[in-house]
Amino acid sequence: MMKNMDIDDQEALRVAHLMASHGYFFPIDDHCLTVKNDNTFYRFQTPYFWPSNCWEPENTDY
Repeated sequence: MMKNMDIDDQEALRVAHLMASHGYFFPIDDHCLTVKNDNTFYRFQTPYFWPSNCWEPENTDY
């Protein structure tokens, strides 16, 4: 984000934290949905399960 937009570290972390808290991506090793400025790996959620699709997933979908 910092490379393509004119934003600083704090703003990029805030946007990333909001995206993670809404379920668009999540950390691989940690169960906490916060974004840290370290070398933690993150995985994007499959677009089928994005919250913006406005549906309730069932347990069988996962």
